[in-house]
Amino acid sequence: MKKWPVRPRALRVRRPISPPWLTIPPSADTSSNAPALQHGETKQILELKSKLWGAIRTRNADAFVDCFFIEEHFNTPEIREENRNQVEILLRGETIDVEIREIPARELVEIMKIQKANPASVVRYSLVPRMMLRIWQEALNGRVGRSFVIGEQKGKWYIITMAGHTT
Repeated sequence: MKKWPVRPRALRVRRPISPPWLTIPPSADTSSNAPALQHGETKQILELKSKLWGAIRTRNADAFVDCFFIEEHFNTPEIREENRNQVEILLRGETIDVEIREIPARELVEIMKIQKANPASVVRYSLVPRMMLRIWQEALNGRVGRSFVIGEQKGKWYIITMAGHTT
């Protein structure tokens, strides 16, 4: 029986193990930045992705914030300014993909606890969260993602807010 040579410990290659929430979807490796209809997406979700890509390409924070669903009583100039400032920070990075996926079961349980909390005066999401949107960006040590929950109202999809702020 043949014995394979063992490399000294110093020469062994260590490969970092990425947790599942940090792994990059196959769609992030494509060279096209144009949104494509993926499994489980609808034309209305594709419309949201297209608007987001337009805002990302032009680095237009206002157009990005226009994709938020903010309840009327929270829709103040101060909250819009705060959201715009956060989006401007996001838009400084090099976005490589916008991905829509199911909300992980564990997270959905916690989200629904918030949504169904009593009393009625407790702050809730502006819409019922249905999917998760992740924006993938290049980073010095690989790729990172920023997630948002999205929901639908009257056939149109939005990034959901809580008391006017992104989640």
